[in-house]
Amino acid sequence: MIVLGILSVFAVLACHWLGIFLIRSLFNATLGSFPVRRVMGAEVSFGLAIFGLVLINFADVTVCALLVMAGSQVPGSVPMNFGDAFLYAISNFTTLGLAAPEGSRVPPIAGPLIAMSGIVSFGWSTSFLVACSHAAQKWRNASGAL
Repeated sequence: MIVLGILSVFAVLACHWLGIFLIRSLFNATLGSFPVRRVMGAEVSFGLAIFGLVLINFADVTVCALLVMAGSQVPGSVPMNFGDAFLYAISNFTTLGLAAPEGSRVPPIAGPLIAMSGIVSFGWSTSFLVACSHAAQKWRNASGAL
C-alpha cells in the first residue's frame, strides 16, 4: 500500500510538472504577443499563469480523489463517491486535514501522502509565480514599458 501511495505522489507531481511546463509555454508566448501600453501584456500573461495554476491544482486534487476512490474499494466497506473523495483530497491537499467519511476504508497513509503532494505543489507553484514575475519585470524593462 505504501508503494502505491508513493507512486501516486509521483503521479500527482508529474501532472503538476506537465501543467507548469504548458503554462510556462503559454506565459512566454503571451508575454510578447500583447502590446504593453494598450493591453497590459505582462499583467494579462501573469493572470493567465495564475489561472493555469488554479486549474493544475484542481487537476492534482482530482487525481488524488480518484486514487482515494480506488483505494477505498475494499470488500465489506462503503465505497466512496466522488464528492466525498474530492472533499477528503482537497482538505488534505491544502494540509488542513480531514478524516475519511465514516464507513469508508481509506488507507491511513492516504492523508499524509496527499498533504505532502499539496505542500510540494504549492511551493512549486509559488516559485513558478516568482519566476514569472521576474520574467515580466525583465520584459517590461527591456521594452521600455511604463
